[in-house]
Amino acid sequence: MLFITMAILDAIIETEFRYCSAMGARLLRLSNSVRATEDRIPERDAYNYVFILKDAPLDEAAAIVREELRSSGQSGSPHARIVFHPENQHWQAIKELESLRYSARYIMVLSLPEPSEPLPDEHCRILGTGDLEALHEFECHMYAARGDAYARRQTEIKLDTYTNRKEFDLLLYALEGRVVGDVELYTDNGIVKFDDFKVQEDYRRRGFGKKLQRFAISRASRNGASHIYAITDNDGFVREMYRKDGFVAVGIMHTFRK
Repeated sequence: MLFITMAILDAIIETEFRYCSAMGARLLRLSNSVRATEDRIPERDAYNYVFILKDAPLDEAAAIVREELRSSGQSGSPHARIVFHPENQHWQAIKELESLRYSARYIMVLSLPEPSEPLPDEHCRILGTGDLEALHEFECHMYAARGDAYARRQTEIKLDTYTNRKEFDLLLYALEGRVVGDVELYTDNGIVKFDDFKVQEDYRRRGFGKKLQRFAISRASRNGASHIYAITDNDGFVREMYRKDGFVAVGIMHTFRK
């Protein structure tokens, strides 16, 4: 299992870049780094970062960090997000990172079984045109803490992506016409990214998220994917939920924020 999952790690990193591009970020590939920039919503951390590649030597990695901090300081931007490839450990020796906020994000991967029919649950379904209003209400509620303008821009971009890009699926958990949970699937060359998995606060710890997760795994398998992966924050509860369904951690992306 370790050999299989480690062999897929570089493919997952490439899928991450293509996913960001599909979501509207511009990618600039340099010799030892990749920069992702999202101009439509500059505060969206997920699509604004510099990624330091696996083979970047220490001096180059340190130079990239210094330049990132210098340019963000000159522009007056409060944002700088620096992400290291899981196999590049030079972040431990770069002193400029000591003053930044650090987080670890785990890449969790499942090698998919043979296709099988999902357990029946009338509440799990694929996004349809009749669900758009209910989905819009749900997404705005879930992003309300970031402010109404952010929530609406984020929601409109995502809805446009889900309905116009064949690489994307959006799976819903709905009760009496109300969306209470959703998850995005992005398919790239036989790999599926399991992303933006959300359940409304009042409906958590009731098994709905687990049903939605297993519905997503079944759909990915039936569509011919070989692996499904998720990137989780440093949250033991969430990682344990994935682990119980057979996911294994194949790497940690070390992220620093200004």
